[in-house]
Amino acid sequence: LPTNSSSTQQKQKDSGYSAAKEDERDRCVVVFGLPEEDGDEDVVNNVGTLLNEAVSPRSFDRKSYSCHRIGKQRSDVARPVRVCFSDRVSANTVLCSKGNLKTSERFKKVFISPDRTPAEREERRKLVLALKDKINIEPHMFHYLKDG
Repeated sequence: LPTNSSSTQQKQKDSGYSAAKEDERDRCVVVFGLPEEDGDEDVVNNVGTLLNEAVSPRSFDRKSYSCHRIGKQRSDVARPVRVCFSDRVSANTVLCSKGNLKTSERFKKVFISPDRTPAEREERRKLVLALKDKINIEPHMFHYLKDG
């Protein structure tokens, strides 16, 4: 049987590309609700303060992460900030410590979530809607999303 080696090579390239993208997403988090101010330097300073307050015993060096706003700028909504770390451990540390922001006066309305693909975001949206329906049906029960 003849094989099409070019299509096999393309599939390998595509799978390698998605694996690299997946690894990059594992090292990133998305910050919602951070006020939008003028200039990139303000974003960097605000993210640095946020990270150091969320993970208080540890401090993040500016060189250990990069950040930028995502989406189109609008006057009524602050755009999310994508923060990419040099390793997965830092991203997981921030995600595990994000609950500390609830006690912060400055950042209590800021939320941190993992960087998700569009398909993962859609799946999560459906899960949240199903959870809300279940809460309305059984309000006396305790409901939550596992691993999410």
